[in-house]
Amino acid sequence: MAVTLIGLLQKLGYDPLGLLKGYVVGDWEFTHMLTTLGNSNWLSGYYSVMFPFSMTLFHRAVEAGKKGPTLLAGTCNMLAMMLLLLQGSDSGVIVACTVMGVCFWLDRKQTGHWEVYFLFLAAVALGMCRWGKWMLYLGTFDILLQDGIAKKLAAWQGWIPVAAGCLLLWGACRRIPENKKKILQEGVLCCALAGIAVVLAWYLHRLLVIDFAEWGNRRGRLWQMAWMGFRKGNLHQKLLGAGPDCFASYLGELLPGGTVLFDKGYFEGSVFTNAHNEWLTTLVNMGLLGVAAYAAVFITALQTYRKNFLAVLLLLTYGIHSLISFQQVLNAPLFFLILGLCEAAARGEKTKTNQMDTDEELLEAI
Repeated sequence: MAVTLIGLLQKLGYDPLGLLKGYVVGDWEFTHMLTTLGNSNWLSGYYSVMFPFSMTLFHRAVEAGKKGPTLLAGTCNMLAMMLLLLQGSDSGVIVACTVMGVCFWLDRKQTGHWEVYFLFLAAVALGMCRWGKWMLYLGTFDILLQDGIAKKLAAWQGWIPVAAGCLLLWGACRRIPENKKKILQEGVLCCALAGIAVVLAWYLHRLLVIDFAEWGNRRGRLWQMAWMGFRKGNLHQKLLGAGPDCFASYLGELLPGGTVLFDKGYFEGSVFTNAHNEWLTTLVNMGLLGVAAYAAVFITALQTYRKNFLAVLLLLTYGIHSLISFQQVLNAPLFFLILGLCEAAARGEKTKTNQMDTDEELLEAI
């Protein structure tokens, strides 16, 4: 919660910890750095793990029917989602949308959960509308990334209609009998899938008309470099890779100029040590066997913890985010730590079940 509040306050021009002291509008740090975590990409990486965790707490509060914890968890997550929409990186928006989409899908058979989620989204939309007006009043729009999606979202005029639509769906869910609610849910899910398809089609079309190498702040170029490095490797390289954290050194020997992407600006001369895609980075560093082993973590975890709300939400959110980002100290340790908690919960449940079976056998014997 503290991370969220500090980040939102910075977008209003308040810097309670003095983290931006010495920087002014126009400096890279002023628009890209926020909270205590670093730049917007690192912040999004952190939320790719912690937002699923906090939304799980919200889900459990709703499931328990406790109004106080539900309101508290809902408010914290509403502010976190607003920060993800305002922080500037597209990856943060993807994290927010993935979490909400998976929550709706996992709770489609739970009575009363969709109603709360629609209220939650209405609150987010109204909060974004209010926050944009505050930023306009305070004159802090320059703090937002000028070439990113954040400024468009902060100034978007569609938040009120979105809030109205969510409230309309909330009312419909409350009034429709349970035996007919499935029709509404199927309609909403179909509309959501159609919307995702339209966005993906638009994005793919956009990629076709631009230079892919320039896409994603030159992520496209990094991906091309990674794939080229894999293709040019021998059989040993293809199977086992160049070695852990050898991405930059391997490509530096293979490609003219190595992994330097920028010859001017803030990142002038910087050597990029990963592909900003975990799977391509693993392919270069650990080879096909390494990618297979890493994929096995997700596949086996989804299979083992498929009934665990937190595990499914975490695996899908982190997995999707990993396609456009990289492992960081802010998310990778937490990712495996939470998987460990899920394993502990699964073992505890198994022990409890075995104990119940033993007790029943003893009663039968008596």
